[in-house]
Amino acid sequence: MLDSSRASTSLKLVLSLLVFGCSLYYFGFLELSAGIGDEDEKSLFVDSFLESEADGDFDGEPIASLCSAKNWTEGMVFNCDAPSGGIGVVRNVHLNCIRFAIEAGAELIIPEIVRRDSTDIGKIVTDPKGPQRGAAADYFYDMGHLSWALSAFCPQMKVYWSIDELFGTPMASPIPYRLDDLGLSRVDRTVIAQPESWALKFSEYLDGKSNPRTRLYPFLVNVAPTQYVWPTSYDSPAFVRNFGRILRFRKDVREVAASALFSLRKRLDESRGGRGEEDTDSTPGFVGVHLLGQEGFADTNFAPYEETAAHILRYMVQLKYSWAYLAPSATAEHVTSFTERALGANITVITKSDLLDQSKLGYLSGLTWDQQTLIDHELLVRAGRMVGVSDSSFAWDIAMRRAAAGGRVGSQAASSQDGQVRWQDARSTIVGQPGDYENMETATWP
Repeated sequence: MLDSSRASTSLKLVLSLLVFGCSLYYFGFLELSAGIGDEDEKSLFVDSFLESEADGDFDGEPIASLCSAKNWTEGMVFNCDAPSGGIGVVRNVHLNCIRFAIEAGAELIIPEIVRRDSTDIGKIVTDPKGPQRGAAADYFYDMGHLSWALSAFCPQMKVYWSIDELFGTPMASPIPYRLDDLGLSRVDRTVIAQPESWALKFSEYLDGKSNPRTRLYPFLVNVAPTQYVWPTSYDSPAFVRNFGRILRFRKDVREVAASALFSLRKRLDESRGGRGEEDTDSTPGFVGVHLLGQEGFADTNFAPYEETAAHILRYMVQLKYSWAYLAPSATAEHVTSFTERALGANITVITKSDLLDQSKLGYLSGLTWDQQTLIDHELLVRAGRMVGVSDSSFAWDIAMRRAAAGGRVGSQAASSQDGQVRWQDARSTIVGQPGDYENMETATWP
């Protein structure tokens, strides 16, 4: 008979395989061995969740290969302006900053984040240090993982975790830089047509601002934020699949997400009569839904709630899922309305607040609105199917990561223009009115 330690190890291995191997299609968990309590089961599940990712093990070798192929300039320091917005915007801007720094062979100050007000996300919350500063990157990310990934796989890049590290260091005059300064051709409105020409164009721009023969080091390059500009198809599929994962979400948020997913798994199992069956056409898991409405988003062109809700519900009823996890970017009234309308179609809608116990709800209340969306992100990545709205960078971020996890990176998937479907693959669907969304597909890092 196994002793308790070996039994715990065996159960942990089983859970790890379940969390990793089946997460994209919702893992209909097999019944666990008898004799383990709910709290022990949950603890093992959370541990396994934290040790694995929905898209498999992180592979930093493609990053190492790219970094080793670049020429690096000591004392040229990229200082990327802090972006504002939700995680879909901020994450892509940060990854562009790091990717351009690699392409330039520059040192890097880890960019900050301009926070948004939780009650009115149209308002910016400035850091007490001054209007030009934002919150540190650990507002969203696991900095230990980022430090390990960069030091292990891109050691050529010197990293500063704050501009404060350069306080007191004699510096040459900073050089401002915007991508538009290079005069590069674009496709899909914003995407660089020939990214292989960027490094030379940037070097020429730099030389025009600072004579290379008399240039003093170190100096800052103050980089303006860029969103949908770098075509992911330019890099190797292996690089694209792993690069964005250097920005893993902070551990405490992932722990809350794991608790929510464990609770969701229990509810689904109970709805099946405790059979613990795997996903089949007759017993699907859950569909992840990102509901977006323009209310609460000042100065945006987002479609109104009624329009987006109708598109999503129309798509949901075509699927065989009877459960939906809702990640709302809409008002409480709209969430209630959507939930009731879905129930009329025999679909049970739940949110993270429905899945957390009192202690986790208390922790959730201490997070800002944007930090709470990281929990939604973690669950939507793991849904059997995901549906989002074409206006949303958050939805495109998740859809592209799910596509990459399934092996589709670096090239366009077959898109559907049938009805309100703007983009679709086997795992995700983006719905909405016709518009210019090609740049979001081709230049969003998974």
